[in-house]
Amino acid sequence: MQILPVVLGEMLNDPDLIKVAKSYAGNASNKKIDIAGLKKASDKK
Repeated sequence: MQILPVVLGEMLNDPDLIKVAKSYAGNASNKKIDIAGLKKASDKK
């Protein structure tokens, strides 16, 4: 079982599919979830 923070669920359900892809890619390589890093990655243009 994996625990998913609410904010990560919100990022992965964003209507902007580019942000979703960046959030998913940012999390895929992490053993620990870095929320600040994921937010930064999803906001990059």
